[in-house]
Amino acid sequence: MQHATAVEILTRQGLTRDGDTFTSPAGSIVSIYLAHGAQTLILDRIASIAIANDTALITTAKKEVYGVELLDVRAVRVTPEAGGPGYR
Repeated sequence: MQHATAVEILTRQGLTRDGDTFTSPAGSIVSIYLAHGAQTLILDRIASIAIANDTALITTAKKEVYGVELLDVRAVRVTPEAGGPGYR
């Protein structure tokens, strides 16, 4: 994913932007799908994503930090918190 595309997708998905850092919306669960060879790696419960030119630092709710190349980001999923409004 290119830098401009990542910014557009994160903004459209409702993540709050503060400079180059995007924060997950309250009451939602954010997941990032990464390319890993022929497999897909899913990072769940993302708290924030800091985007640079060609890299991103992804921080989970457990304070785990993943440094990834933007080219490896394939998708961003935002779902309502289990049991919250809009969850089925």
